[in-house]
Amino acid sequence: MIMQQKFLIGVRHSCVTRTNALRASYPRNKPEQIDMTPKQERFAAEYIVDLNATEAAKRAGYGPRARVTASELLALPDVQARVAELMRERAERIELDGDRVLAEIMTMAFYDPADYKAVSSAEDIAALPERARRAVVGWGFDRNGLFVFKLADKSKALDQLARHLSLYNDKLEVGGLDALGDRLERARARQLAWRLTVK
Repeated sequence: MIMQQKFLIGVRHSCVTRTNALRASYPRNKPEQIDMTPKQERFAAEYIVDLNATEAAKRAGYGPRARVTASELLALPDVQARVAELMRERAERIELDGDRVLAEIMTMAFYDPADYKAVSSAEDIAALPERARRAVVGWGFDRNGLFVFKLADKSKALDQLARHLSLYNDKLEVGGLDALGDRLERARARQLAWRLTVK
């Protein structure tokens, strides 16, 4: 057990030392100027593909220690800044913002099932208004050859909206701790008074 702890401490120390050495050898620039090696730039570009640091490090050409290297790279301020910049550029390029995401979730949460009563083919789906079409998440044919389609999960979409609007109280609120100290003090005083009256 002690050997394992020493080994783990040694591993942790070597990772921290290596990360600190990387940071120390890395030139400090102004925040708006990001100076990275080509390999680090490749890592940042690969990281935003799937947000998997280990796989991004492998694809960027870092060797068998890709997991450790990925963690070290993500700790570098310039790599963090470059990843944030690439993600911001991608969001602008595809015109993605919070309002658009919320609008799509609202479409999936508030569709009217009555809009789909006449749907019996793919052509019927294509004839629906855009807002109703966006709530259709899939369609096909069952084993009997009948046309079937699937609508968005309303309860999941409503749950996402409720969480966004903080309608759920998921936090455990511990109240009365201030009064707990007062109650303990009164209990001690009663106990002391009882001891004095008993003697």
